[in-house]
Amino acid sequence: MTSLSSSTPFAANKQNKQTRRRQKAGASDRPGVLEEAVAEIETYKGSDYHSRRLALDYLEKILARWAMAARTINSNAHSFPENPWQTPRVTLVSIGSFRLGVHRKSSDLDVLAIAPPSCTRKDFFTSLVDMLKSDPLIDQVHPIPTAYTPVIKFLLKGYQIDMLFARVDNPSKLLAFQRQRVSPLVTTQLVSSTPRVEYIIDDRDLVGLDEAGVRSMNGARVCQMLQEMVPDYKAYMTVLKAVKEWAHQSGIYSNVLGFLGGINWAILVAWVCKNHPRASTSNLLEIFFRVFASWKWANPVLLQPIQETPPDGVVELPAWNPDVNPRDGLHIMPIITPAYPSMNSSYNVGFPQLRSIQNEMILACNHLRKHKNDFAALFKPSDFFSRHEHFLQVTIRATSRQDFVEWFRLVESRLRVLITDLETEQVHAWPFARFFDRSYDSDGNCLGQGKTKDENAIHESLFFIALRFADGVDTIDMRFAPSAFLHSVNSWSNRVAGMDLSLKHITSSELPTFVHPNCDSTPKSNSNDSKEDNATDIGSKENCENSSKDSAEAPSSPDLASPSKKCRITD
Repeated sequence: MTSLSSSTPFAANKQNKQTRRRQKAGASDRPGVLEEAVAEIETYKGSDYHSRRLALDYLEKILARWAMAARTINSNAHSFPENPWQTPRVTLVSIGSFRLGVHRKSSDLDVLAIAPPSCTRKDFFTSLVDMLKSDPLIDQVHPIPTAYTPVIKFLLKGYQIDMLFARVDNPSKLLAFQRQRVSPLVTTQLVSSTPRVEYIIDDRDLVGLDEAGVRSMNGARVCQMLQEMVPDYKAYMTVLKAVKEWAHQSGIYSNVLGFLGGINWAILVAWVCKNHPRASTSNLLEIFFRVFASWKWANPVLLQPIQETPPDGVVELPAWNPDVNPRDGLHIMPIITPAYPSMNSSYNVGFPQLRSIQNEMILACNHLRKHKNDFAALFKPSDFFSRHEHFLQVTIRATSRQDFVEWFRLVESRLRVLITDLETEQVHAWPFARFFDRSYDSDGNCLGQGKTKDENAIHESLFFIALRFADGVDTIDMRFAPSAFLHSVNSWSNRVAGMDLSLKHITSSELPTFVHPNCDSTPKSNSNDSKEDNATDIGSKENCENSSKDSAEAPSSPDLASPSKKCRITD
C-alpha cells in the first residue's frame, strides 16, 4: 500500500488544529439545533422505508426466478442440489443513500445483484432484462451493458432503480448468508418492517472478478466502509442529510452533470466526522463548509491511504495515482474511495462545476459565520436565477413518455460537454443542476409542472446555464459550442421523430417564472449585489474567516466579471 496523504501540499493536521481552536473560541454547539433544522426538511419527512423495502423484496423474488432459469440453462458448468435452501441464489445489496440511511423521498434505489457462478453478466443483460420488461410492475427498463460500471435502470413501484451485477467465484459465503437470513421469498409483514440485513462484502468476494465486477462490488463496499469508519454514525447521518439538502437547493448535486453526487458528498462528510470525532453536529457542518471552501484542489480527499496492492487472489487493477497515470493528473477535484482499488469518485467534475461548488460553499461559510445556528436558511431554494443576467436555455422535448425517457437520458449524459465547450477566457459557464419538467396535451396546453405518467403527453424538460463575461467584452459570438452540441446529439442513431432539442440565449427578464422560488413575479438581476451574495466579491480570505496564519487560503475570486454584466450575444 502507498499513501499520497504525506506528500500533498495541503496540511490537514494544520486545518484540524485551526478548527479545534475555533471550537474552543465559541462556535455554535447548542445541542440538537441542527437536528431540529434537518427534521423540518420536507424531503426527509415521512419515512418510506417500508415501501422501499417491499420494492427490494419484490425485486429479489424476480432475481430468484431468473437465477433458477439461468441455473437450468448453464447446468453443464455447475451442478446444484434441488433443495432451494441448499442452492445459492441472487442476493440484493443496497447501495447509496438508502444503505446509508439518508435517502430523500425522490432518491433513486441503487442496488447490487450478487449472483452465484451459474449466472453470467450476459444473462443479466439478456434474459433478466426480458424478465423485467415482462413484469407488470416494472417500467422503463434501460440496460446499459457498455457503461463504465454496467447497469440496468428501471422503474419499480414508482422508484427509479439502478441495478449493478457481480458474480462471486465461490458461492459458499453467499449461501451461508442466505441460510441465516429471513428469506424475502416468504412475504410477511415482519420481513418488510424489520431492518434489512445486508450481505457484508470482504476480500473473498473479489476473487475471480473482472474489472467491471470489482467496480460494481465497490459501490456497496464503500458504503459499508463509511458506516464502519465514522465515530458517531447518528451524527454523520444528520450532517450528511443537511449537506445533501443544501447541495440540492444550491443546484450543485449531480454526478452526471459534472457536479458531486451522493457518494462524493458522503465521503466528504465522512472525512470531517473522522477527523473531528468530538465535534457536535452543528460544529461538524460548520467545519465541513470551512474546510472544503478553502481546500487546495486538486489535492485529494483521502479517508485512508491509497490502496494499490490487491488482496490475495484478486486481480491487480490500477489505483488512482497521478504520478503514474497522466489521466489521473488531469482530475481537478479528486475524492478517493477507500476500497481497493482506490479510485477518484469525482472524475466527472469540470472547472465550471468546481467553481460553482466552491462559490456555494463560501456563501454557506459566510452565512453561518454571520448567523450562528441559522441552518434552516441553507435549505431554502437558491436565488441563483436572480444573480445572473444571461442564460443559455436548453429545452429537451419528446412526443411520448418512453421516447422522452430515452432522449432525456442521452442529452443529460452529454451536457457536461456543452458546459465545458462554453467555458473560455471571455465567458464563464455557471450551470444549475436542476431540470424543470412540464407536459402538454396535443393542442399545446400545459398540463402542469413536473413529470406525468401520461404516455401520450408531450414531455419537456428545461435546463439553464448562466453566462458571465470578462470585462471589456461587450459583444460576443457564442454560436460554435451550441451548434457543435446540437449536431452531436441530433445525430444519435436511435433518434426518432418527435425527439427535439433546442438551445436559446435568454436574459433574466425572459426567464420562465417557475424557475424562481416565488413564482408570482420574475426577479430581475440586481447590479448592486451585496458582498455576501455576489460571487465575484465573496471569494476573499477575510470573508471565509481564514484569519489564522496557518490556515489554507480561501479560493480566489471565482469568476472574471460581475454576474449582472451586460453583454450582447450575436445570434
